[in-house]
Amino acid sequence: MTVSRRTFVSSGLALSAAALGSEPPADDEAADLAARWWMRHVEVMPAAAAPCPFDLAAHLSQHDPRWTAAEGAIPDWLRGVPIGNGDFGALLYGPPENLTLLLGKNDLWLRSNDRSHFPGACYADLVKIYRNGDRAAYRDLLPKDPNWAVGFRPSTAINGGFFRLSLAEAASAGTFEQRLHLQDATWRASFRATGLDTMWGVRPDHELDAFASATDEVIVLRVRRRQLPLRSLTWRLNREQHDLLPEVSLGAEGSLAWLEQTLVKGDRYAIAVLQSGPTPHLTRGLRSVLGEISTDTDHEVIFFLAAASQRDSDDPRGLACDRVTRAARRGWDTLHDSHRQHWAADWDRSWVSCADAAVERPWYVSNYLRGSTVRPGKVSPGLQGMWIKENLPPWGADFHGNVNIQAVYMGLMAANRMDFFEPYARLYHEMRPQCRKDTREYFRTEGARYPHAGGIDGFELAEPNWPALAVSIGPSAWIAQLFWWAYQYTLDKEFLAEVAYPILKDVALFYAGLLEMSGKGQDRRYLLEPSIYSEWAADRFEGWGTNSTYDIVCMRNALQQSADAADLLGRDAEQSRGWRTILKELPDLPADAEDVWIQFPPPQEKVRVTAKSWCYPIFPGQIASAFHGSVEERRRAKATWAFAREASQGSWCAGCPTVAAALMGDAEWAVRSATIPFKQGLAMSRTGLSGATSGSMMQAEHGTGMTLALTSMLLLGVEDRLILFPGMPSTVDAAFHSLRGPGAILVSAEQRGGAVIHAAFQSLRGGPIRVLNPFDPGTGKTAGLRVRDAETKTVVDRYARPYREVVEWAARPGGIYHLERE
Repeated sequence: MTVSRRTFVSSGLALSAAALGSEPPADDEAADLAARWWMRHVEVMPAAAAPCPFDLAAHLSQHDPRWTAAEGAIPDWLRGVPIGNGDFGALLYGPPENLTLLLGKNDLWLRSNDRSHFPGACYADLVKIYRNGDRAAYRDLLPKDPNWAVGFRPSTAINGGFFRLSLAEAASAGTFEQRLHLQDATWRASFRATGLDTMWGVRPDHELDAFASATDEVIVLRVRRRQLPLRSLTWRLNREQHDLLPEVSLGAEGSLAWLEQTLVKGDRYAIAVLQSGPTPHLTRGLRSVLGEISTDTDHEVIFFLAAASQRDSDDPRGLACDRVTRAARRGWDTLHDSHRQHWAADWDRSWVSCADAAVERPWYVSNYLRGSTVRPGKVSPGLQGMWIKENLPPWGADFHGNVNIQAVYMGLMAANRMDFFEPYARLYHEMRPQCRKDTREYFRTEGARYPHAGGIDGFELAEPNWPALAVSIGPSAWIAQLFWWAYQYTLDKEFLAEVAYPILKDVALFYAGLLEMSGKGQDRRYLLEPSIYSEWAADRFEGWGTNSTYDIVCMRNALQQSADAADLLGRDAEQSRGWRTILKELPDLPADAEDVWIQFPPPQEKVRVTAKSWCYPIFPGQIASAFHGSVEERRRAKATWAFAREASQGSWCAGCPTVAAALMGDAEWAVRSATIPFKQGLAMSRTGLSGATSGSMMQAEHGTGMTLALTSMLLLGVEDRLILFPGMPSTVDAAFHSLRGPGAILVSAEQRGGAVIHAAFQSLRGGPIRVLNPFDPGTGKTAGLRVRDAETKTVVDRYARPYREVVEWAARPGGIYHLERE
């Protein structure tokens, strides 16, 4: 059974309504779907199981991004303050006389593509070109026009427009201070207007506040002056010209203004702004509506902004105008109170604490970004989230399938935000029909190959000068893997049957077809060719090879997970057996004489696997680690990590190298990497957004996913076992509450003074709980352990175990158990 878009949307909307404390939709089907699906996965471990008293407000406050008066205004959008409600948001930047809100919405896509960008007539042609070493034929696949990029117009996410505010223009604006309050997701700023109507400004007299409400679907911006009236201000709502789009349609009535933009293929959107306070004088221009205010009495003005697209309503303009009108009637205090409650419920899902604030900070900033740019029932964000400025953003702000889209979602599972996986699941189910069609017609296999650079319609958008990426096979497995992880973290068989398994099966069928096409080598193992290692040298013929480590790991995972899912569901027994047979006939991962995994086997150049972006066989591939795998692959994981740790230093991409360090038990490297989020040439702003140090681009997905790093340092699930503090040095005090592990188990724990002092587990579905003993009695010694039922206070069982050996007990559904040292 497949899940329709209506099912995804309905269940997501019902979940959102419940999470916001409002009534679910009147549609009984939507409420029922939510009850059967996403609503089941919002559990929070009781506070009584927490390891210690925790002041969440204080922790959040110390991590608030701040801009001091000495720093002045934020000069450009790349360093702007992001706010968002999971669908609609803004970047705030600029001085008071030109304060800019760059407006965006996740579902604003210019869908210019009518087909995927595949090289040649079919995939078999590329196999032939590679096997013949035909560089001339390869060059024929490339664009002939040296200026091809000038006319290259792929489908792309786009910005919504700009809202600009000019305050105190006839003054000298000083002491401009800003702060993004994480606890209530509100931006607050103040400045002093000297010379506006007093010669000497004595203190900041202007205050600004802004937030993006999910409960009311609006951005609210308030401007106040403490003692004297505002005097005058000017604002402008506009959409810059785009060479593929018609002119924007503008309108104004009373204190309400709007713009409506037609896109392509019947798509369109609207943005409305309603101003409270003194009535503005509104003027329509070519691409903007201008509002001017003059007052000698008013101290406050509030702006309400909303956006709507054709996905929200057949009448986007009407819906956007209704949203701002309703918000204005509710007023600032009511809106902000609902907004604050929404974020309070989100922060209560789980918490982490680390004595090293630099290690802790990315977890909270990342969760803020996740709550700002992702929401159940809404379209998934791409590379830049909703914060896109350019008409043609880098890579089309698309859904890159070789870490970028995964970065947004990998960390939210262990952070206990499972419901936020819904946009990812819906995205790939909506892509699925086009991907199956492309796979059948171009690759000529069954199943589905999912894009390396995906558009919202499922088209492959890789640039034509990168033909190897346009046919890259690895991302399909990585995309499918998150569906398998989502099942492991929930044990929801309905989700597995209706949502995860169709994707897993399609990818397994695709791989089986490719391998049949490629055939086997002299060693009677399948050939993976042409194969690439992620994006390494993928813009030239030399980037192709045979049996890359990346593609082998991807195929192993996809076939294993698909077979396991089929067996759990009692489906497709013959295909499951076939996939397991293929697994035995895949090539081994190539390694050099020192047992370090390399990207390709000979005769390709021997390039060792590093952790500069991720150490794929260790994570996310999870082939082996210090805690699992065959004897040979554990040895090679150890050798590879010994090399990779010296060749890498940071946690780009989205904390993946830090997870690899935790899996290898390398706590020292994990801690160091967690405070160096990005590699050379890239930087992370204080708000978690990232980009080139040259200031030429911005990405949002890696900062959004940085919860993954610290969560994995505190709690890992490896196969069927939980590991506490695998990446946290025992000398660093740390604690966490209500993190989620595989097996649908919530965990709270604390280590202090060099030892674990608290470990509590709640099995949401019941069944066995398996934990590697977290209490270190010393080399060669065993620790006496007991498991205590938190409800009955009785001891369930006693054990004697060495450090990191398995402790196992049976748990009842919902039961909480304390693992204690005797």
